[in-house]
Amino acid sequence: MALVSSGLGSTLRCSGNGTRRRTMPEQPSGQGARAPWGNVLLQSFPAELQKSLESELEPVNLPTGSIIAAAGRPVRVIYFPVDAVVSLLHTDDEGASAQVGLVGWDGMLGLGACFGAPHRSTALVLAGGLALRCNAQPLQDAFEHCPSVRRNILAWSGNLLGQAWQIALCNRHHAPAPQLCSLLLLVMDRGAHGELSMTHDLIARLLGLRRETISQAAMRVQERGYVRYTRGHIRVLDRQGLEEMSCGCWRSAALAPHMPPEPAVTTG
Repeated sequence: MALVSSGLGSTLRCSGNGTRRRTMPEQPSGQGARAPWGNVLLQSFPAELQKSLESELEPVNLPTGSIIAAAGRPVRVIYFPVDAVVSLLHTDDEGASAQVGLVGWDGMLGLGACFGAPHRSTALVLAGGLALRCNAQPLQDAFEHCPSVRRNILAWSGNLLGQAWQIALCNRHHAPAPQLCSLLLLVMDRGAHGELSMTHDLIARLLGLRRETISQAAMRVQERGYVRYTRGHIRVLDRQGLEEMSCGCWRSAALAPHMPPEPAVTTG
């Protein structure tokens, strides 16, 4: 496999079978161009592609609460989260919204670039942290020319679809307090620590519920000593307690972090 690159545009040849919020721009991480991958989808790409992307990938810090993509806008850059966690929000014509997926160290943001499509959801950073960013063109070329890259990205797109189905079922059948516990666990499983900046308004938007309903649910969880909530800040005190109170969706395979296969090892 060879990669011919000109600036950020590249052509990959693969042989073988082988509520509105103010948008906040991400900030350079200051860690240099050779930040550790820390993203399993990126690590699943062939070694040659990973090497070629070293000069393309830029480590950036994604601030909590920032919007890094808007539904309907063209995909110009790709993000591979490392310890940042991003929520995918779908909003209807009347302004009601709900979370339809989560992206962390197991995936990527900007999937539409591979299919010639715009962003399908608004991407809101739930837990700020490091991500690796690059121009969309190299990955578009890799998706077109390299079967192993295409296979792993299609698997990731299937994972997002499974997330959306499971979230729809959860929103329809499960009580607010268990939903809240599952949400906190899912975010922590994707890299967030036990300190989260999430207001009741935001949680209500994610789960498609009224703010008053979320306030009551949060009070129940806090009364059990599992979390401490103050002014939009959630501190997890007892993860095991959250697990016991959560709905079954947190344990479902559909919402577990996606683990692509390891890249094939080529032998001489």
